[in-house]
Amino acid sequence: MLVSLDWLREITTIKNTDEEIIENIPQNGLEIESVCKTGIGKQNVVVGEVLSKNNHPDNKKLFIAEVDCGKFGKKQIITDLECVKVSDKVLTALDGVVLADGKTVKCADFKGVKSEGFFVSWELIGFSFKSPDPIFIEASVENGTLYDDILPFNDTLIDIELTANRGDCLGMKGIATDIKARFDADLVPFDYNYEQCNAKVEDEVEVNIETEDCFRYCGAVIKNVKIEPSPMWMQLRLVKAGIRPINNIVDITNYILYEMNQPLHAFDYDKLSSVNGKKKIIVRNAL
Repeated sequence: MLVSLDWLREITTIKNTDEEIIENIPQNGLEIESVCKTGIGKQNVVVGEVLSKNNHPDNKKLFIAEVDCGKFGKKQIITDLECVKVSDKVLTALDGVVLADGKTVKCADFKGVKSEGFFVSWELIGFSFKSPDPIFIEASVENGTLYDDILPFNDTLIDIELTANRGDCLGMKGIATDIKARFDADLVPFDYNYEQCNAKVEDEVEVNIETEDCFRYCGAVIKNVKIEPSPMWMQLRLVKAGIRPINNIVDITNYILYEMNQPLHAFDYDKLSSVNGKKKIIVRNAL
C-alpha cells in the first residue's frame, strides 16, 4: 500500500514532519517496506505549449517542435513523440535540469537542428510509473509555470506491507484513521456534495441479486458524461499510488477504491442488456 504523505496531510490534521510520521507508523503495527521521494526538486521543468510541429529534414523519426515556455521564452525541442500535437501543453525540462536518472538536459544538435530542452515522462521526474508518453498539462495552466507550482510532484511515498488482518488499511482513509490517533489528529471531513435530480435509478436500470454471498449492491446512473483525460491532480495521485491513468471514467473508480477502500465499477449504459425494455444488472457467483 503506497501512502502519499501529501495526500495523508490533506485528509487529516497531521502537521508532523515526514521523519516523525515514518518513525511512528511501525508503532501502530504497520510494517514499512520502503520509503521513496518523487519529483526532482526545484528545477526548471516548466509548462510548454506546442506552437508548431514539423518533420526533421534529415530524420524521418524526429520532429521539430516550437514550444512557448512563457517567461522562459520560446524553445525549439527535437522529439520522436508522435502523440504530441500542436496546442498541447507538456512538461518540458530546460537546459541544466538534472533528471531522475542522473542525466543533465543540455542543448544538443540533432543533425544540424538545435534542441533546447526535453519533454519529460513520469519516470524522468522521479516516479516509478513507466510510460512512453510525456506529461500533458491542462490548457488552463499558464505557460512557463514550474511543475511543482502546479501540483505537489515532490512528495514522500511510504510503501506499507499489510498483513491479512489489516484490510481496513487498504485505502487512504483507512491508513489515515489508523495513524491519526498517534499524532492526536483528526480526519478532515470528506465533501460528498454532488448534483442530483428527481429521476429514480430503478426507472433506469434493474438490479437482481441471485446469490446469498452478496448482501447489498448499490448503483447510480450518471448521464451526459464525456470521456476524456482526468484532471491532472487525480492523475498525479493515481500515479503516486502505482495506478496507470486511463480516462476520467476508469480513473474515478480507481481513485475512490484507493481513497475509500470501496471497489467500484462503471458500466456503459448503452451496452447493458435489456429485459422487457429495461436495462438489467444481475449479481451472481462466477462459478
